[in-house]
Amino acid sequence: MLILPLRAFIFQTLLLLTSIAIEATIIHRQLNLSRLNSIQYATTLNLFSTVLGWLVFFITQSMISEAWRTQLISYILFTHLIWSGNEHSILIGLGTLGVIAFILSVLFEMQVLNVLKLLLAIQPEPINRHSKMYRYRRSMLRREQRDDNQELKVLLIANAYSYSAVLVLLTLILKENNILGYSQ
Repeated sequence: MLILPLRAFIFQTLLLLTSIAIEATIIHRQLNLSRLNSIQYATTLNLFSTVLGWLVFFITQSMISEAWRTQLISYILFTHLIWSGNEHSILIGLGTLGVIAFILSVLFEMQVLNVLKLLLAIQPEPINRHSKMYRYRRSMLRREQRDDNQELKVLLIANAYSYSAVLVLLTLILKENNILGYSQ
């Protein structure tokens, strides 16, 4: 029997749209890119990051213990955690996974951004080394090298904001389903 996790697809779409909107706004403001380019970069980075995340999930879920696998699948498919006296270790484990996912996604998105810049770069025309245009392009190249650090900072900030928003959404969903022990 095929189980279609429609709720998981819808929720993933909500999280992606939230992350894309937040990250595109920060990329637009901090890197001075157009709104369209910022949205395209944020969309591409988040889609690649999401695909990688799902691939990692499908590969690693077969390697983890049965208890953790049950918890993950129960939460992903049914938005429900199964408490069996080990709530503390589950919450610590989820927090640790969140931090690891954050760090890995920032590093991965930085690599994807570098690849995008290479793929979208326009090849410069050969020019005279003594011309003003050559000196200008050479200074711009140096500036681009300095901008790599700024791009990393911007991606770090953008991911921090989007992960915070995702954490708020996840907490609201968990609270709504009375998973965190809140009384209604």
